[in-house]
Amino acid sequence: LFALFPTKAPLALPATSALAVLILLASLLLSVPVPCRGVGGSNAPQLSSRADPSLFRPHAGKAVHVQGRLFPVELDDHEFHFVRSGVRLERYVESFQWEHDGRGGYRKDWFPYLIDSRDHTPGHLNPLAMPFENHTQVSLPIRIAGAAGLALSRELNGLIDFSEKAQVDTEDLKRLPDELKGTFKVSEGYFLRGRDMRFPSVGDVRVSFFIVKDQDVSILARLDPTGTRLMPCEGRASLSDEER
Repeated sequence: LFALFPTKAPLALPATSALAVLILLASLLLSVPVPCRGVGGSNAPQLSSRADPSLFRPHAGKAVHVQGRLFPVELDDHEFHFVRSGVRLERYVESFQWEHDGRGGYRKDWFPYLIDSRDHTPGHLNPLAMPFENHTQVSLPIRIAGAAGLALSRELNGLIDFSEKAQVDTEDLKRLPDELKGTFKVSEGYFLRGRDMRFPSVGDVRVSFFIVKDQDVSILARLDPTGTRLMPCEGRASLSDEER
């Protein structure tokens, strides 16, 4: 098992990792750690990431309960030159489209995927393709700040999904690549390709971003043989935070 509990309450992403399993509120889990069966998880020592690395080495290959802070790096969405500091940055693209309303008619809304309109009646056609794709950028490896120099294994990165919306502002508009300047504006914290967010037209595009910032976390996982990397224990992965 692997359990990661932020000690403050960020906003969760719309789509939760398939690995993440809600088990209890973080306030309860911090006092009753989830055991890593077979590697001493029920009696895992509690260690601070600020502790001397020599304190971790005796626990190599065993479960530890580590408290520390995610170490942020500069993340750059290269297609939009959108830059924020954190450990995970996600681009979320939506297009305003027609869809069947289930009653023989149509309705319009924002969708993060393309709706095939080949069977729609005239006047209800959608774009033929999404102009941009969703994209996720992760600091590799994700590290826990402190003298211990701990890093998360790639298998655990999917559990770092407690994100908050990163508001797009006019400074971000200035950093757009030349080929996108003049086609997007800033509206309500989004990049908008369209006339008006309040009265969108079919084919309009809006782009938002979500960031996992540096924050305090509590992690129950297994140390690798070097004593510097956190690995999943055998069994089901789990994650909880106060917003779930």
